[in-house]
Amino acid sequence: MRLILASKSPRRKRLLEGLGISFGVIVSNADEESINEENHAEHVQKVARLKVDTVAKDSPDSIIIGADSMVVLDGRRIGKPKSVDDAVRILKMLSGQTHEVYTGVFVKNTKTGKTLSDFCKTLVTFRKLTEKEIVEWANNPDCLTGAGAYTDRIHYYFFEKLNGSHTNVMGVDI
Repeated sequence: MRLILASKSPRRKRLLEGLGISFGVIVSNADEESINEENHAEHVQKVARLKVDTVAKDSPDSIIIGADSMVVLDGRRIGKPKSVDDAVRILKMLSGQTHEVYTGVFVKNTKTGKTLSDFCKTLVTFRKLTEKEIVEWANNPDCLTGAGAYTDRIHYYFFEKLNGSHTNVMGVDI
């Protein structure tokens, strides 16, 4: 059996590598925008499942892991920044605020058809950020790869308080 990560997230890849697990990566070409679930937890789980199902079609005898994350501020979903300017806008919104980070995970054994689905929610409070910090962070190419302009090192700089899983805010609760 092969273990496959159905994600292009560099953070998820690093988290699995840190566990010493042997796995491959197949990036899903799933249309994530086709999922429009109102419940945040269900939304991230459905997107994770869509990623897995897309990869599973060509991956017999495999265990496939898919995940999806979103940042939610005052009930509004914040995805990946589309540009540096968008990252600046997002970071200004999150500055000094408490928000939620949801990550959904879906795992499928393509040989047996067995599946597992779950999610994690973490509350994060950013300290008040300076304009200089926001602009410097937004110009880091990694911040364009994660919901809320998150990277795997953001906690070292911006977190004032975290209530929940630290690895969840990096892309998957392990």
